[in-house]
Amino acid sequence: ALRKAFRLAQGDLERSFSSMQVFSGATVALCCMQPSAGTVWFATVGDSRVVLGDMDSGRPVFATTEHKAHNPDEYSRLEAAGAQVVQKRYDDGEVVSRIFIPKTGVPGLAMSRSLGDGCLKKYGVSAEPEISNMTGQWQSCRLPSVMLASDGLWDTVSIEEAISAMA
Repeated sequence: ALRKAFRLAQGDLERSFSSMQVFSGATVALCCMQPSAGTVWFATVGDSRVVLGDMDSGRPVFATTEHKAHNPDEYSRLEAAGAQVVQKRYDDGEVVSRIFIPKTGVPGLAMSRSLGDGCLKKYGVSAEPEISNMTGQWQSCRLPSVMLASDGLWDTVSIEEAISAMA
């Protein structure tokens, strides 16, 4: 159901905002809970993340992965689709990647998955979410807590710092 929801959202963007979504897009981080069944699911596209923490221990239990082009699996998909991926490694070890339409210098997208960003879909930028069933991990937490945030937070705050601030 979550994969279908993302496909429908991408299709709606393409139909309703055809010209706007060509060079615009969004990341998504969601947590879907079904209390009666005790199930918890996370789904993400882009550089937003979902973190599950145990407030009793003050420790992270699970964190989704950001979808960046320097992730080897993401890079392979993009390269196979013909995208131009430019990576830069800074002295502090940070790696920054940008995805371009070959030989154009545009758009320079920082994430390898998104809703929208239609100009890069044929070059491997995907709206396919990464989905995690977190039911077991959730149930193992004494005081579970979930944080959903974009790269605006995760580029400056570590997962451990975020969990500590929530505790």
